[in-house]
Amino acid sequence: RTDCIMEKRTPKPFLTRLARKGWLPARQINFMSATKTGRLGKGIGIWPSIGEWMEFYGTDTSQMTNGYGATGAKGDNKNLINAALNTLAGKGVEAEALGSHYYWSSSENESHHSWVFNGSSGYRSFNIEYYYPYALRCSQLLKNIFNPSADGTAPKVGDVMYEDKTWGLAADYDGSKKVVGVIASVSRDGRDATIINLRDLTFSSFFGTGNFNPDNPYGGRFNVTYWGNRNIDITGIQNLENDIFSSLLQTRGEIEVTNTFSSDTSTRQIADSLIDQYNKAFEQYDKLINDSSYQGVNLLKNEKLDVVFNETRNNKLTVQGKDMSSTALGLSKANWATQGDIANSIQELLAAVNKIRTFQAELGNNYTIIQTR
Repeated sequence: RTDCIMEKRTPKPFLTRLARKGWLPARQINFMSATKTGRLGKGIGIWPSIGEWMEFYGTDTSQMTNGYGATGAKGDNKNLINAALNTLAGKGVEAEALGSHYYWSSSENESHHSWVFNGSSGYRSFNIEYYYPYALRCSQLLKNIFNPSADGTAPKVGDVMYEDKTWGLAADYDGSKKVVGVIASVSRDGRDATIINLRDLTFSSFFGTGNFNPDNPYGGRFNVTYWGNRNIDITGIQNLENDIFSSLLQTRGEIEVTNTFSSDTSTRQIADSLIDQYNKAFEQYDKLINDSSYQGVNLLKNEKLDVVFNETRNNKLTVQGKDMSSTALGLSKANWATQGDIANSIQELLAAVNKIRTFQAELGNNYTIIQTR
């Protein structure tokens, strides 16, 4: 729809210099401007830029010392947004709060690197687009929809947005109107607002062309995806006759599994061996966690460390650890019998990795404070 799409482009080298200096663009790539005739609904919209994610979360940019990290992150807006989403979910709406994992933004840091944003801590980072899978949630910009100078009213962060362009409190939702999102930011004059969609998008696979179905945005098996695909052009390679190997090259390792473990004795033995290796890796991991103490304190076992900054010990920073054991991360031992069992293990691993990265971000923020002090 030409009346709903507006593109805004800024030279990437300029944005890269800004990001390295700690100045983040409000919008880099594009945004959707939904007019009064524009269409609203689930799965419609664009990826927020890193600057928009900061706004949705609640970030005091005057307190930022670096683009990378969590300086300035307050979380006041996120709390309002999540309160509304949780209220809607409790009333039967297909909604979920912003997660504690990382989200892709539409802002690139440099070639093949894009900014990501942690929904729990407000930590800003960047990663290679085809190395790590992260979550996606759309936003929609409503341009010149509201007229506070005429009626004296304007939406607030945390209000519920309805399909007919009206809004209200989540507590007042009664099911008579269709909810399309939650207000995540409002312009200073009150005429424009950005809504964030009710749920993270889902995907049929972690990467690969066509892994997202816009007609069923919440029906996929996976809630994270790679941004880039990096398929390899293998045309013209001599003596390449193996169809499976060819498929692996073209899809960067993704092939369709049509058969699972059979009752054949040799096949079952191979499967049991792989399951045993997988489970033993958890045991080794837990031993590593248990042995990660420093001066009697193990931050990976939910213990805390006091860092004292002066001789009188009245100026200190308490670094709170977290339980990073396999059980606390939600990892369960494998007993694979079907392809679905393996997919569940993969989902557990991805969720565990996101939890570890969140804690890593928190430790990094504490380390920055200690260095500054």
